[in-house]
Amino acid sequence: MSSANTVSNLEDTTSLDRNGHENNDCDNVSTGTSNSNIEQENTACEVYSVRKKYLSIMLNLIKEILIMALVAITYAAFKNDPPKIGKSPAAYRFFPEDSYIADWYKGEISDAISQARSADIAFVMFYAPWDAECQHARKEFQRVAKYMHQEVAFAAVNCWQPGSECKTHYSKVNKWPILIAYPSHGRGVQYSGPLIAVHMMKFLKKLMAPFTRTKDIFSLLAKHDVVVAAELYAGTHSREYITFYETTLRLLERDPFQEIAVSVHTHSFYDEYGDQSVPILSLHMWNETLFYPIEEEWTVESLLQWITKHVHQVTTWISPSGAKSLNLANYLQPGPALIFFTPKNPLAIHSDFHSMLREVSLEYNNCEGNPLTHIIQKTVRMERRAKYLEQLKITAECSMQNFKIQKMISPHLWSNTSYCLEKRYESESTYFSESNMVHYYGGINNLCLKLLKNIDEKTVMPSKNCSEINTHKMIYKTSKLTDMSDSKSPENLRKYQRKESCRSFLIAQKYRPLVFSSELYNTDRFNITGLACKTNRTLSLISMDSLYYHHYAEKLGVDLSKMHDNAAVVILDDKMESHYIMSAALTESNLKSFIYNFTYNLLPRSMSSFTTVVSQNTHSYPSDQPCASESGKFCINEVTSNNFLETISQDNIAVIVFYYSKQCSFCNGISHRFLNVARYLSPVDDIQFARIDGDLNLLPWEFTMDIYPTILFVPPNKKSESRVFPVDLPITEPNLIGFILANLESALKLEAMWTLCENTKFTNISDCYSSLRLQTSSVIDKLLQRWRLSSTAHDKSTALSIIYHFHELQTLFIQHSTNYPSVKYHFNKLKLLRQTAKR
Repeated sequence: MSSANTVSNLEDTTSLDRNGHENNDCDNVSTGTSNSNIEQENTACEVYSVRKKYLSIMLNLIKEILIMALVAITYAAFKNDPPKIGKSPAAYRFFPEDSYIADWYKGEISDAISQARSADIAFVMFYAPWDAECQHARKEFQRVAKYMHQEVAFAAVNCWQPGSECKTHYSKVNKWPILIAYPSHGRGVQYSGPLIAVHMMKFLKKLMAPFTRTKDIFSLLAKHDVVVAAELYAGTHSREYITFYETTLRLLERDPFQEIAVSVHTHSFYDEYGDQSVPILSLHMWNETLFYPIEEEWTVESLLQWITKHVHQVTTWISPSGAKSLNLANYLQPGPALIFFTPKNPLAIHSDFHSMLREVSLEYNNCEGNPLTHIIQKTVRMERRAKYLEQLKITAECSMQNFKIQKMISPHLWSNTSYCLEKRYESESTYFSESNMVHYYGGINNLCLKLLKNIDEKTVMPSKNCSEINTHKMIYKTSKLTDMSDSKSPENLRKYQRKESCRSFLIAQKYRPLVFSSELYNTDRFNITGLACKTNRTLSLISMDSLYYHHYAEKLGVDLSKMHDNAAVVILDDKMESHYIMSAALTESNLKSFIYNFTYNLLPRSMSSFTTVVSQNTHSYPSDQPCASESGKFCINEVTSNNFLETISQDNIAVIVFYYSKQCSFCNGISHRFLNVARYLSPVDDIQFARIDGDLNLLPWEFTMDIYPTILFVPPNKKSESRVFPVDLPITEPNLIGFILANLESALKLEAMWTLCENTKFTNISDCYSSLRLQTSSVIDKLLQRWRLSSTAHDKSTALSIIYHFHELQTLFIQHSTNYPSVKYHFNKLKLLRQTAKR
C-alpha cells in the first residue's frame, strides 16, 4: 500500500469517532508525526469526546426535569382549590330579646352609636361573647337597665364577631367589656368602676347631675375631701360653662367613686363694676384652698391637668384593677398604710365607717393646729349625726304603704303640710345616747318606738302618734289649674321624686344595709391630734370595698366573712415586710388607739396564715391533716404561721424547714430530693423535717425568705443561730446531707451518719464505717482535751461518762456491728448526758 493511501485512510479514521460521529476537536492531526504519537492523540481525543457527550446528556436531562416541574406546578395551580377556611360561627344574641337592652350582636357599631346619640344619655356595653368578665357583667348590666331604662337608653355591641364593623374598629382592644356613656352631645364618658349594678347606677345618676349649684363649700367638705368650685357666667353661648361641664365629665371618668365634689355658682355676664366677668375656679381641700391662675387658658385639658395635679386627700377610696395596679402601690411604697376594709354602698346616703376614718384622719394629720381643719373635722362629726337622722326619716317614709296624694285647687301657692314626717324630725334632739344606734331598720312601728324612747326630755313631741302615719293622707295645695292626669304637675313630680328616693333606698338596703358607729354620740375620745408629724412612721389612710376586694384581706389573713359588719382595719408596712391587724371593735376610740400604738411601735406583728382563711379565690393545701407514715409511705409535716415558731422551738430538736411556693417551678424537683433526705434520716428522733408555703404564710421578718426554694436549718435550742443553705450551691441530695451534718453537734451528727450507713445502699459499706470511726476518734480527742481542762470533779465525771459511750460506739463500728439496740442504747445515753450537762 502506498504512503498516500495510508495518510488518506488515517485522516478518514481520525475524523470519526468510534460510533461514526464526526469529531471536530481532533481533526487537525499533523501528517509528519510518528505513529505512536498519533495513537496517543487519538486516545486523548476519544476521552474528551466521551466527557462532552455525557455533559450534554446531563444538561438535556436537567432541562427536561425543570420543564416537567414547571408544568406540574402550573397544572396544580390551575387545578387545586383555594385553601379552605372555616366559616365564622353565626352571630347570636348576648342579651335576651325581652330585656331593656338593644343588642347589636352583629357588630353594627355605627347604628348603635347613632341610636345612642338620639337619647339624652345612652349607656353602651362593648363586649366579646366568650369573655368571662363580659358574662359576669351581663347580669349586672341587665339589672341597671331594668332599674333606669326610663331615664337612660341601654345598648350592647358585639365587638368580636369576625368581619363586623366593631371588630374592624376595635381590633387591638385587649380587655373586655368596655362601658361608655354617651350624652346627646360631646364625646362619650368611659366607666372604669367595678362591674356591679349599684356602682353603675351611681355613675349614671352622677352623669345626669355632674355638679351641684351651691356656694356652701363647708357642707360639701363635710362629705368630700376635695371640692372643685366654679363661679362663671352660664348663658346660652357661654364657652366657659361648656368647658367646665366637659371638664366635670372627664373628672367623672377618672374618679369612679365620685369622691371629688363639683360645685357651680352662676352670675351675670357683667360684674358690679360693669366689666365683663371672669370665670373663677377654686380647689378646696382639708388644709388649703387653691385658685386657678387667671392668665392660664380656660380649656378642658388645662383645667383637668391643674385639678389632678393639686388634689391631695387625707383618705380616699381606692379601686385596684384586675391586673397589677399602681393605684395601690402609690400608697404602700412611700411608707406604711392603714387599709380600712368596709362595705361600699354607692346608693346609700352615707358611709359612716369611711366618714369615721375621715374624721380620725383629719385629727391625725392636723400637725399645726389648723383651725380650718378643726372646723372641717367638727363638720364631719355633725354630718354623720345628720345622716343618721336622715336615715331614720327616709326609713319611716319608705316604710309607709298605700301612700296617696290628694289634689285640691286653691288660689294659694302649693305647699307641703306633711306634719308627722317633717315637724317631728325638726324637733328631734341631735344628742342621743349610744343605745339609739340603729343597725337594722325594721317596720315603722319598731322605729317609732325607738324614737319615742330616745327623744331628749326637752323635745316637744308632735300630737300625732306613730300608728296614724300609715293611714294619714297627705294633702297639698296648688295654684296650678290643670287636669289631674297631668304627669308634670307639682304634686305628681313630688310623688315621683319620693317614689324614686324610696326605690333607690330599698335597692341600697337590699345590697347592703347602712350601719353606724356605736360611738357616734360619744364625746370621750382618744386624742391623736398631729400624731402624723411626731415620728417617721406616718400612715397613709385608705379605704377599700370589703364586698368587692375581700381577696386582698384574705391575703393578709383576714376573713371578712367572719368580721362584724364585714369590716376590718389592717396596717401594712411594705418596707418592713410586716402588717398589723386590729382585733378590737371598730369604734373611733379603738381606731385612734390602734394608730397611736403603731406610731410608737407598741403593736405585735401579725403572723396570720392564709391557710386558716376560707377562700374561694386562692387554693391552699389543708394544714390540719396529721402526717402519718404508714404502709411504706413517708410524708413531711406542713406547717403554717400559727405553729411555725412552736415547731422550730422544740427542745433538743434540730429542724430543717423547706420554703416553697406554688409559683416556683423549681420547687417540685427540689421537694423530691428534700423528701428523700428526710426519709433517710427519719429514724433519728432529734431531727425533724418540715415545709411551709412562703407565699401564704406571714412569718416574723427574721424567718421570712426572699427567694424560693430555700432550706433553713434551725439547731436545737438555738433559733438565733439558724443557717440557710448556700444559694450558690446546687440543692442535691449529697450537698443537702453534707449541709445538715456540718451543722449538727457531735453526738447527733454521729447518730445521723450511722443512720445513713444503715439505711442507704452504699457500694462499699466499709468506707461508710471507716468515716464513722474517724469521726468518733475526733470526738473522743476533743472530749479528752475538755476533760483535762475541767476544773470540777462533776465536770470530769460527766466527761468520762460521755467518753465511755463514744468509746463503746467506736468498738461497735470497728466490728461493723449490726446490733441495733446496743448502738441505739449508747446514743440515748449520750442524749441524756447532754441534756443533764445543759441543765
